Amino acid sequence: MASSKWIICDECGVTNPAGTEFCRDCGAKLPSVQTEIKAPPDMSRLFLKEKNTGKEIVIDSPDVTIGRDEPFEHEFFSSDRKVSSTHCRIFYENKRWVISEFKEEPSKNGTSIRRRANERKIQVRSTPIPLFDGAEVYIADLCFEVQIERKPERSSPDTDSTPATAETTPEKAQEYVIICPVCGSEFVVDGPDDKIQNCPDCTDMFDRRQIARIAPILRR
Repeated sequence: MASSKWIICDECGVTNPAGTEFCRDCGAKLPSVQTEIKAPPDMSRLFLKEKNTGKEIVIDSPDVTIGRDEPFEHEFFSSDRKVSSTHCRIFYENKRWVISEFKEEPSKNGTSIRRRANERKIQVRSTPIPLFDGAEVYIADLCFEVQIERKPERSSPDTDSTPATAETTPEKAQEYVIICPVCGSEFVVDGPDDKIQNCPDCTDMFDRRQIARIAPILRR
């Protein structure tokens, strides 16, 4: 996995690309010290496949900024005038990939995500929203399908290499989860028809109600 150099804002803790003078999230003056951020060992690569052209973008760095004037995949994004100079950010946090925009530099034509075909698009703002395998991400007019690489499970050196039989193979646990589209909090529910009316982790009343329209997803 790749590593990259960033400047961490002393005020809000957001990482900014090397060479940035002011924080893109809170606007504070940034220090001159650069920090090398290495990919955590549990991080899987994320792929964005553009639906019209088939262009596949590989993200193997823990934090990337997408935009027309950004170095990441510059040749591809710089050709689309509807993509903002600094459009959005995709990064790995708390063992999952998330996407957000910058509070001080919101994109002109928007970023949104559709987690499943039967759900409405969710507008991406400065609050990170989790990305899932098979979701669709819209960067201005560009539509990408999200694919997250699955890492093979490592077997313990002390584990018996004898193939498991039907009697000894444990069943994989599965659960239904509802994810708040505003704050990204996850809540386990009993089944696919369950609903949550208000998110207990959101502070704004309007934000709390947004979870009511989200259907559970099955996680194995």
